Amino acid sequence: MFLNLNLGSMPAGFDTKLSSAGLVYKHFGLEIVAGLMGKPASDASVETVYLAVYRQFMEAIDAIDNGASRTCTASRGGIQSRAGRWFVG
Repeated sequence: MFLNLNLGSMPAGFDTKLSSAGLVYKHFGLEIVAGLMGKPASDASVETVYLAVYRQFMEAIDAIDNGASRTCTASRGGIQSRAGRWFVG
């Protein structure tokens, strides 16, 4: 399944308004993930990773950029803990 993304929002299930970072990720993230995975953007596993990165990392950046309460993103960990989970090394 290929994502059908409307301007200014992610697919159903995401309520956070996109910030500039989220808009960049929305428009270029799928191709970046596909390139890193060495698969076409239409591959289902690319979509899965693309959405997981948004859910587990980018959504918090959008929330903070939009002035969301710190408690809104604290329940899933702050940016530092999220980045630590993605960039191990």
